[in-house]
Amino acid sequence: MTVVTRSKSLRSIVRLDAKRLNHYLSAMKPTLLSLALLVSVLCTCVRAQTTADDFSDGDLLNPTWSGNLDKFTVTDGRLRLLDASQEDPAVLGLATPVVANASELSYSFLVDMDFAPSTSNFAAIELLQGGGIEDELTTGISLRIGGTSGSVDSLRATFYGDDGSEIGEISGPAGALGASPAIVRFRLIRRNAGDWTLEADYTGGTNFSLQGQLSGAAIAPDFFRLTCNYTSTRSDKFSFDDLEVTSMAEADRVAPELSDATVIDERNIELLFNEPVDAAIMRAVTNYNLSASGVSVSNAAVNGGQVLLALDADLPNGVDVDLTVLRAVDASGNEANNLQRTLRFVRVVRPSADNLRITEFMADPTPVVGLPNVEYVELFNSGDEALDLSGLMIGSGGSPVAIPATEPLPAGGYVVLTRVDEADAFRALGAQAIGFGLPTLTNSGDVITLVFGEETIQEITYTIAWYNDTERNAGGYSIEYTGGADAGCSASWRASLDASGGTPGRANSVDGLTVDNTAPGISEVDLNDSGELTLVFDENLDAAQFDPGLFSLDNGASVTGLTVVDETTVVLTTTIEAGIIYTLTVLPDFSDCAGNFPAAALTFPLAIPGVPEAGDVVINELLFNPASGGSDYLELFNCSDKVFQIRDWVLQNTLSTSTTSAERTVSVSRLFLPGDYLVLTANPDFVAENYLMVDTTLLVDQTLPSLPDDEGNISVIAGGVVLDAFDYSDELHSGLLSNDDGVALERLRKTTATQDANNWFTAAQAENFGTPTRENSQARELIIDREDDDVFSVVNPTFSPDGDGNEELLELAYQTESPGFLARVRIFDAQGRLIRTLRRIELLGTDGTLNWDGSDDDGQRARAGLYVLYVELFNPNGETREEKLVAVLAL
Repeated sequence: MTVVTRSKSLRSIVRLDAKRLNHYLSAMKPTLLSLALLVSVLCTCVRAQTTADDFSDGDLLNPTWSGNLDKFTVTDGRLRLLDASQEDPAVLGLATPVVANASELSYSFLVDMDFAPSTSNFAAIELLQGGGIEDELTTGISLRIGGTSGSVDSLRATFYGDDGSEIGEISGPAGALGASPAIVRFRLIRRNAGDWTLEADYTGGTNFSLQGQLSGAAIAPDFFRLTCNYTSTRSDKFSFDDLEVTSMAEADRVAPELSDATVIDERNIELLFNEPVDAAIMRAVTNYNLSASGVSVSNAAVNGGQVLLALDADLPNGVDVDLTVLRAVDASGNEANNLQRTLRFVRVVRPSADNLRITEFMADPTPVVGLPNVEYVELFNSGDEALDLSGLMIGSGGSPVAIPATEPLPAGGYVVLTRVDEADAFRALGAQAIGFGLPTLTNSGDVITLVFGEETIQEITYTIAWYNDTERNAGGYSIEYTGGADAGCSASWRASLDASGGTPGRANSVDGLTVDNTAPGISEVDLNDSGELTLVFDENLDAAQFDPGLFSLDNGASVTGLTVVDETTVVLTTTIEAGIIYTLTVLPDFSDCAGNFPAAALTFPLAIPGVPEAGDVVINELLFNPASGGSDYLELFNCSDKVFQIRDWVLQNTLSTSTTSAERTVSVSRLFLPGDYLVLTANPDFVAENYLMVDTTLLVDQTLPSLPDDEGNISVIAGGVVLDAFDYSDELHSGLLSNDDGVALERLRKTTATQDANNWFTAAQAENFGTPTRENSQARELIIDREDDDVFSVVNPTFSPDGDGNEELLELAYQTESPGFLARVRIFDAQGRLIRTLRRIELLGTDGTLNWDGSDDDGQRARAGLYVLYVELFNPNGETREEKLVAVLAL
């Protein structure tokens, strides 16, 4: 008789067929008392699982085999192959449940082949873990009985791990199964959860000998599959007997444990025990206590180790509740009491624009300051309930990417979105992080969009200006939200002030800081011939703020229409006529996204632009050797009574040989009014910060041609007409100047020729060596015609070259009755000593000036006192005349 047992004690092992029981008893020969004591002890110490079949019952029904049953028969107490079709292979399978964590597993079987095995005739046995009769062997053991060739045929066992990879192999002696008949009774034993031995008796008896050992194979096969491979002459030559699969483990003496307790929703709780528990006890609703007032268990459903509790009232939201399980009993009678868990129900809602926002992002992580070298986006739950982020997507200018499902985001919580391989680095910083294919963020600017279903939760379009910090905009720092009312406004963001470069997963370092408290202004004004007026604001504005009533004109003109081009540009249709200068007034009833309003109405003089001619605009000041960190600047002055549009004017260095940097075209639209100064520079902020009383409305952001530090040319050209040109040189600076970095050359008189070297001098030190956007520190009045016959006269008899901008140099004005005069000027002190030869020989024009900066021939400042200027004149006819003038050099 065959017995299959599944029991938790050794009683199952001793309930075997009579033949096997007699074998055990004859081997042990115990007294009845000692046997009873042994069984009693074993029954309390071990539990076992055994599947056995000695085929003495004459069929394949107990236990139940599956497979090609028609190809096998059971006769004379053996399983035999009897395939009338003679078509191989023939397969049988049997489930052999085991205790997976058993301290010992054993598989034994007798194989008897009445022939010498070959590559076509052999037996194979597969022990599968988690498989069935038709499944491929992935995890388990494959035993091959023969099947190679007579001289090397052996018993071979190959082991496969959980991932299907081969762990190793145990082989018996080569040729052990090479003769006829080929008989082997094998026994595979697993101990210590992964150490295997293969034993065999090649006579079919039980005198086993060790074939080999293998460690590290922590598998527990639970299905036995037999395959016969044969030719027609061998279709009745296979027989098998004595299958036995046994697993043994220590008896269960441990009470059940509550492994997990989970709140499913406000009315349901799931309990998971580490083993099946007594259903009758667990179904009793009085077996549970909850600390929440008015909440009790109304029903308990039990399925093995799972218990589902239904409640008669809602759990409070966001409040800790203590659950106590009074009793839990397992199948062995082990009992646990007063098992406790603290639970919290957190109501989870879907994300929306009202409860989820982007609060930080890292677009340019290099060079690293202190955070992982990867881009990230931080989200913040601004609501009072947890958020289920399932279905949330994020995009960066392209198709949005799904954010993987994760734990709900608690109220007031942050989550960092980043790349898969860097998520752990943020978790190490204490942040909740989700790693996935985060879209790439462009360093200089991009769009970040959060989408849930059909709703766009948030979209921000950032630029590098969003750093609002020139010292932190070159990489390594994140851009953080300050908490401003408009999260799409650049004034609501700035570079992180945290020492690590950002605050992923925690409160922002810039929270509450004011980034922008400057009201918007108008940076460009352009009026064309038809009276169409274009205004360009210096920051983005909400177009809904604008209507024609915001703008007005004087002198009878009016605004008749308004078109919003984009967030910074408005075009007005007006009734402005040529030849009249108007004033445009813009009411202060508009603001930037930070909520800054102009303090007063803005006014701008306007006129339809005229065509400039040579001399209408002059070069008035030039900085060609800026201080470190600064830029060159060019100051122009409108000497005419006309209004000009400077866009498309050309700035050129005619002495440069460069093909790329010698010329620049003005790209800014700007009206140039009569009597106004305009300063063109690539760095208006530097000019405004480093010089005094700069009128920022007269600064034009414009790159200049390359201007060498020693000498060069700057020419201003409009419509092919050279308006003015200046060949500059560092020798035009005062001889008393030791360093000309950051020192501008100023024009003395606007009506004197630009190329007259004596019409230029160093800007006063008291003015920080430059006066951009206002009258020059060295400006001079017009020279009044003299009534005497002298050629030379002293314009300012007393001068003080002390850098204060007041009478810095001595001017000698001259007027000749005809061109061609030559002059030599020497300067003597009161004792008659020669101090300076101002000009050895100077070819004079009909009028002009010569200058003395107060230095002697050695380049040192002359002492204060009285000086005589001795002038020798030579006219074209060869006549010579002398003139003496007196001047005072004061302290």
